[in-house]
Amino acid sequence: MMNSMMDFSSSQGFVLTLVILISSIVSFLVTNVTSCDPGTDEKNLSRGDYENMARSALQFVQHIEVNEVYLCGKKKGNTFMENIFLSTMSRGYIYFLPCDEKKLKDHSKYTRISKINFADAAGDSVAKHSTYLPTIIQVIQCEEMQTAVKQAQYYSSLTQGRVINIIIGANLPRNTVFDPGIATWYEAHYNQSKQEVVVFESFLFEDSGSALSVHVGSWTKDQLQIFHETGIGPLDFQGHSINVVAFPVLPYVIRAPDCVDQDQPHLVLPSNNCSISQQVQLLDNSSPKVPYTGYLIEVLHTISRVLNFKINLTITKPNNSIFGNLQTNGIATGLAGYLQRKEVCIALAPFTMTKERHDFMDFSQLIDHGSQVLYVRTNSSSQDLGWFTYTSGFHWLCYMALLGLISIFSIGLALIARAQPYEDEHFCLLGNVFFLLFSCLMQQGSWILPRTVLSQYVLILFWFASIVIYAHYSGIIFSSLTVARDTLPFGDLMDAMNNKDWKIGLVKGTTVPDILKATKYKEISNRLETDPSLFVDTDIQGVDRVLNEERFALFHEKPTSEAIINGNCNITQIPGEYLAGYLHLGFLKNLPFSRVIDNEIMKANTGGLLDRLKKLWWGQQSSCQVALPYKPLEINDIFTAFLVMAVAWIISITFLVLEMLHYHYLKARMMHNTDNDVNHIRIETPRKDNITYHSDNYNYFDPDRSIATATSTLSKRTISTPQRELTLRALDEYIMSGQNRNILQITH
Repeated sequence: MMNSMMDFSSSQGFVLTLVILISSIVSFLVTNVTSCDPGTDEKNLSRGDYENMARSALQFVQHIEVNEVYLCGKKKGNTFMENIFLSTMSRGYIYFLPCDEKKLKDHSKYTRISKINFADAAGDSVAKHSTYLPTIIQVIQCEEMQTAVKQAQYYSSLTQGRVINIIIGANLPRNTVFDPGIATWYEAHYNQSKQEVVVFESFLFEDSGSALSVHVGSWTKDQLQIFHETGIGPLDFQGHSINVVAFPVLPYVIRAPDCVDQDQPHLVLPSNNCSISQQVQLLDNSSPKVPYTGYLIEVLHTISRVLNFKINLTITKPNNSIFGNLQTNGIATGLAGYLQRKEVCIALAPFTMTKERHDFMDFSQLIDHGSQVLYVRTNSSSQDLGWFTYTSGFHWLCYMALLGLISIFSIGLALIARAQPYEDEHFCLLGNVFFLLFSCLMQQGSWILPRTVLSQYVLILFWFASIVIYAHYSGIIFSSLTVARDTLPFGDLMDAMNNKDWKIGLVKGTTVPDILKATKYKEISNRLETDPSLFVDTDIQGVDRVLNEERFALFHEKPTSEAIINGNCNITQIPGEYLAGYLHLGFLKNLPFSRVIDNEIMKANTGGLLDRLKKLWWGQQSSCQVALPYKPLEINDIFTAFLVMAVAWIISITFLVLEMLHYHYLKARMMHNTDNDVNHIRIETPRKDNITYHSDNYNYFDPDRSIATATSTLSKRTISTPQRELTLRALDEYIMSGQNRNILQITH
């Protein structure tokens, strides 16, 4: 009984296997054999049939803007067919050439200039270009369809996708199964009975070998009708999958559960991101699968719903989570390396367009605006003492202007006073006038005033200017001492570069160091080459170094940084933005359906969808400028006042010593002159009134007469006392008091 059951089970399994095998054979024959019409053999095609195919091909290549055609394929040795195509293409001014792989490979160095825009890219390089792309035409029979597609894939790979493949033949098969892979070609199906050519644009994907065909037009009686725009891709992907690679970049691509990082609590996403993180999620290909969301995930998911395709997401490993650059060996790293190796179609990250990257990858329409900014820890300035608290109110040019103002007014007022006969003699001396005006500027006033109206007018003008300057200076000083402000270690990127005590770090794997080499900030790039420790692996690691490492500044992309540090007032942005430009998705070089995705990105941008998503994912930017309305005055803030007083004491003591030395020198000189026989002393003043004293008694000295009395007597231009010593002492005091500047000549 047991043996019979085993026999029955074995026979049942054998029948099931046989049924599956027969079904597979029938399916293969249906799709690859029976779909071909035996009556469409090459021998059955007339000259008129070849002429119809050639004329339809001519009009189609003219429509897609082609002026160079190569005839390839197994049947290229058919001289009869080649001559017909040659004559037809020549009449349409199309270069028709035999298949030449070397020339086709040379086209990999060129590209269509209309598809490149380096307006927002760094550098002045311009890619080589040709006006039109070359086209390969294969005239085949029905059973040669798979071989022709493989040839098309080969030529596309040979030219890095810079070639258009057209497969034309009579009654070509439909729904043929091919090897999976990214490819595109045009199929021109010629119907002998109707003398009509129907053109399809076929797309092949990596998830299946079943091609997606789009009916783009038809040709009948020398008239080409186009129903669908060529070269943009299908408007309905019919559920095919597209391979996408990404790595976590806040807030473009993030792990869905990570609204708050427990290991790094200072990195907190906006609260609204946590609520929307479950709306759109994509699972990566890892095991176990982890959900990811973010701004770019939202954008791509929106496009996928419109175009009906699936997203096959791959998240890179942490050691390869960089944007990627082209190395010296010609191999790209990071996400760019995936595109160069043709492992994915889209790199989901905000790329900066550069000439070096454009050689092996393409870029989408703009998905964001970006710039580089410099971040430091808040209040990370090394300035401990307020050396310039009271002098920082004005720029140094203002101080030079004030010095010039006082000098001009002093010279002018002294000249005017000397020209006035009744003006006080103090205003005739330049030093006195300068000191007087300086005291007015310091709001100290003066113990003397000019007598003449003209001098008074000049002084009034200076008083008014002093009030304006003093009020402005006082306002700046008061506000700087009472309003709390962040102290920045430097003003901009140039100051940071010139500050040797600070380190400037960057996230590795970007094009920023290469771009900086062509700018005035190339010193930053040179430091990165000599000290690789300045590179950080991730954005979060860079923020951690800013917070925890002394004198470390991060030069980073502004959109990502804003999302990371939003609400974190421990980090401050240095004024200024650098290397501003657009950000793009990365595309496989010459991706067949890149234009249709670009069109959807453009619609999302112009329709406001991208702006709404940005507000959703970046949230409301928090302000950190809500510190105390005032701050207590510290000793550091008024250090300048003590510094000024100390300098004033030093200068005063210096002048005191000099005056004492000068006094003793003059006294010694006067005592030396008393030993001489002096008959008279004549004093000549600027007013030309000469005073002469005749002395007949050389030994008389009245100790009761004070020096002040003698000085007062001399100031009245009258010397009536006959005492020689008293007069000499009076002259000594007269000279030491500073009035000696009025004495033009003293004779003995």
